[in-house]
Amino acid sequence: MHMLLYTSRYAGDMKNLPLDLNSILKQSQQNNATNHITGALVVDRGNFLQILEGQQADLDKLIAKLKADSRHAQFEIILYQSTNKRRFDHWKMEAYQLFDNAEVKRSEINRILQEFLSQQETDSVEIYKWFKSLILNSKRISIK
Repeated sequence: MHMLLYTSRYAGDMKNLPLDLNSILKQSQQNNATNHITGALVVDRGNFLQILEGQQADLDKLIAKLKADSRHAQFEIILYQSTNKRRFDHWKMEAYQLFDNAEVKRSEINRILQEFLSQQETDSVEIYKWFKSLILNSKRISIK
């Protein structure tokens, strides 16, 4: 079992983001269920932060798809490591929009990620706790 944490930026016209995001989420839920991938996505003004769990081979295929997807730019893997168990085991793909007044913004996300990455060993449990705290500052995105 592996955990992938990455960031990317929406590459399209921002007025198309809601429609594209809905399409991405629908397709992701179907594909992730088939490939036994679980996780969550946080969106903030076209910035994506996603955590995914699954078998390494399945995640490797997904990484290749994401890199080739024209809707993604500045794709960057933050963390990719083995983990002892799923933390998002019932989430085929959940998505959350940070509240406009959320205290946690991209600069804060980057600062916290750098703190995790500067440690000799990054504790996946702490990453999960931090990611779930982001969700508390977010509203769930409904798929139409």
